[in-house]
Amino acid sequence: MYRHEDLTIAIPTLGRDAALLDRILGVLQAEALPAIVVWDGHQTPSPAHSAAIEGRGARLLIHEHNRGLSAGRNTGAAAMTTPLGMFIDDDILPTAGFAQAVIDFHNQHPDPLAMQMGCVTWRGGPHQSALTEWFETRGNWNVFHTVPEGRPHANFMGGFTSFKTAALRDLRFDEGFTRYGCEDVEFGYRFFARGGTLLSWPRVLGIHIKPLSAADYLRDHLGAGYSRGVLIARQPDVSFSLPWTCKAFNTTLPREHLDALAACADSLLQQGGGRPTTELDLVMRLLSEQALQSGFIDFMTAQHDGANALRNAALAGTYVDEQALCDGIDDFAPLLLERARRCTDTTQRMALLARCRSLIPHYLAPLLEVIAGRDDDAAKAALREHLVKHEDRLDQQTLAALRSRLGLQGSNEIGSGARALYARLLRAQSEGDLHAVIGAAQCLLDLDPGHVGALVAWARAKIASNKPLARVLLRQAKHHVGFRPLHEQEAREPEIAALLREIEQTPERET
Repeated sequence: MYRHEDLTIAIPTLGRDAALLDRILGVLQAEALPAIVVWDGHQTPSPAHSAAIEGRGARLLIHEHNRGLSAGRNTGAAAMTTPLGMFIDDDILPTAGFAQAVIDFHNQHPDPLAMQMGCVTWRGGPHQSALTEWFETRGNWNVFHTVPEGRPHANFMGGFTSFKTAALRDLRFDEGFTRYGCEDVEFGYRFFARGGTLLSWPRVLGIHIKPLSAADYLRDHLGAGYSRGVLIARQPDVSFSLPWTCKAFNTTLPREHLDALAACADSLLQQGGGRPTTELDLVMRLLSEQALQSGFIDFMTAQHDGANALRNAALAGTYVDEQALCDGIDDFAPLLLERARRCTDTTQRMALLARCRSLIPHYLAPLLEVIAGRDDDAAKAALREHLVKHEDRLDQQTLAALRSRLGLQGSNEIGSGARALYARLLRAQSEGDLHAVIGAAQCLLDLDPGHVGALVAWARAKIASNKPLARVLLRQAKHHVGFRPLHEQEAREPEIAALLREIEQTPERET
């Protein structure tokens, strides 16, 4: 059984708010918890800062220069000597008694790869506002209030997360993420592929002591858009979308227009008596979408030749279609893959695929293109070699596809949670086994009644035979998708609308 003295806290910090950091350390000191402060600031701490941190009983580790949040977490985790650890961001104030709730969680969930995510909220804090309430009910922050206790989060979040330290001995955050966002998502891809789970535990409560204006939100999400480009470069099999990339080049507004949207949102915040209004919701959704797209374009123009010319052409009114996008950028592997798929010259196509694999060696999709339609010994040997070389870099979905091609899916099932069930559902869909699709969807909905993917899959399986049931399932999905992250809304809402139209056009037949 884990005890109080088995838990260490790591706080990565830029050192922007010494008073808040002291308050956090004060809570930890009152809880008698050992703390590690990882100073990742743009400047080293002053003697006064160092003395204040160490005066709270915390151990201070200093990066010589700013390396990013991933590096801060890696340094903190590597320095822990206790069996339990926890990351707390430097703008989250844990409430009294949280430590015992963390310890209770790990005693109830002894699996080494079971991690705990507390609830982070502005509610009850000094910066609660109509905007933070919107973010917590309609934006990505809603997961803290919609995932029931003990249920898994679909995406990884590390800002208020506890873990068994053994889980991080050979699994690190990717230090290529130096701006806001996506480092958690990328870590989660690899963590979940190993069978890890991140379970909601809202009784571990933290107050977000972070002022939030629309301009702050815009800044953060521009950073998240840039980080999305890094994410695609790290995990292209699961995170790249050609239609979304094309949309980003063609519809992203100039920066001055984004600033005007943020100013409009700030004006709307003065209305509604401190509660988010319909008008604020519309503006913030647009601002979110535009900021993410704009940040992504910033990444593309900074990192890849040809992207700037395409963006300028789009701003001048020329529509950049998918073919122009694929032809116009020579050093971005996902676009080279799309160019290869459209290429009719076999020699040129193979050269493009080889270039993709040299740019991102663990990228599975180019290899699958090379061996397309083949099931010979050489193809299987290539797949086995890819699995051996790159297994630790791959996400769960890519691993499932690779293992399925090798006939290994039965020996590598990962747990019985929502992710494993969804992988089973996707396999059943690919095999056309409607009975298995429905069974997996029902199991998923037993775990998570609002699982949009399960509702949509079940509806697809019943459109031909039971249109009323399919319609009900899709309307449920339409309701629940409004509480999902924006990227999921973007993907699912058109799909649901198309399926509802299909219901009206499909003649019903008896099963």
